[in-house]
Amino acid sequence: MTLDLTGLPPTADECREFEKAAAADFNQAYEHAIDRVLASPAYGEHMAVPWLDAARYADSYGYQSDLLNTQWPYRDWVIRALNADIPF
Repeated sequence: MTLDLTGLPPTADECREFEKAAAADFNQAYEHAIDRVLASPAYGEHMAVPWLDAARYADSYGYQSDLLNTQWPYRDWVIRALNADIPF
């Protein structure tokens, strides 16, 4: 679940925390893990990739033609919007 939602594997500490909590109540531990992942900045960064690809977003214009790049606020807005769960 962590890999699917953030593109990153869980840390060893997160695994140990989940195992300890799951021993007492698996459903509650899983819900807590999902909430933790959805609150992570990595969630918005990972989920923004398909949106930015569809918009053909790039941080660069290409080889030797980069001047002042001002498109990064759009990337940051998409990431913040996904992390804040802003509706379409």
